[in-house]
Amino acid sequence: MNTFCEILAQSDPDKVTLIYVAAVVFGIAFVIWIISAGVRSGMKKAKQDTDAPTSNHLSKPGLFKINGVDRATKMDTSWNVQATSEANAKVKAELEGIIVTDVTRI
Repeated sequence: MNTFCEILAQSDPDKVTLIYVAAVVFGIAFVIWIISAGVRSGMKKAKQDTDAPTSNHLSKPGLFKINGVDRATKMDTSWNVQATSEANAKVKAELEGIIVTDVTRI
């Protein structure tokens, strides 16, 4: 019984070359398919992450507790402020000279 290599050695060189070229082309196509599937999967996950519901409880008006450091005295400080959002509370604290480290809704 002949081995695969012996059969290839006895066959037409053009056919062998064609087989190798076809194998390389299919291999490249397979690699491209794998990469594109990974990219599609990553894009789908990224879209799901952006569509995920977010917690907006800090974006509503209310009373916020600001923790931070007083710029003038360099002492830790806690300050309560009425604000329209977390970002607004942070800005108000910074205007009062507090370096904000944490904002929590009360």
